[in-house]
Amino acid sequence: MQQTLYTALMLRDYVMSDKPLVGISTCLLGEKVRYDGGSKLDPYLHDVMGTCVEFVAVCPEAESGMGVPREAMRLVNVEGDIRLMTQRTAKNMTTQMQTWMQQKLAAISSLPLCGYIFKARSPSCGLMSAPCYQQDGGEAKIVSGLFAKALTDRFPALPVADEEQLHNVQFRDNFIERVFSMHRKMCRMR
Repeated sequence: MQQTLYTALMLRDYVMSDKPLVGISTCLLGEKVRYDGGSKLDPYLHDVMGTCVEFVAVCPEAESGMGVPREAMRLVNVEGDIRLMTQRTAKNMTTQMQTWMQQKLAAISSLPLCGYIFKARSPSCGLMSAPCYQQDGGEAKIVSGLFAKALTDRFPALPVADEEQLHNVQFRDNFIERVFSMHRKMCRMR
C-alpha cells in the first residue's frame, strides 16, 4: 500500500517512544471472530500501524456473547428505533448488545485511548457505513453501527476511522496525526 513520506516519518519517529493506545475491531487484526468464523485481516493496520501503536482489540458481537460462528445480523429501523436483528430468524439482539456496551464503554473510559479504528459496514462497528433496513424490507439508510455510535457519542473528541477510510492516504495521514497529537497531550498530563 502507498504510504506518504509524512506518514512514514511520523510512524518512524514514534516506534521507539511510548506508543499510543488505539482501539480496533478485532477482525481487522486477523482474529477469526466474524459471524462466519472468518476474519478481515488488514495488512497495513496489522503489519505497519501495529508496529507504532498499541492496539486494544474489541469485537462487540463476539464479546457480548453472540458466539462464533453466529447468524449474520443487520440493523433494522422499527418505528424509528434502530435494532440489531439476526437476518434469517429476525431475533432482536439489541438489548444484549446494549447491556454489553454499557459495561465495555465504562471499561474503555479508564483507558488512555488516542484513537479507534472500526470495521466498515458492520452492524455493530460500521462508522456511518452500516446499512439500516426498513422493517418492511424497504430501502436501507446508512448509519453507524450500534457500538460505533455509542463510542463516538461517549468520546466525541476521540479520533475515529474505519479501515476503508484509512486506505485513502490523505485521510490516513490526518488520522495518524490526530492520534499522535492526542497521545502527546496525554503524555504531558501524566
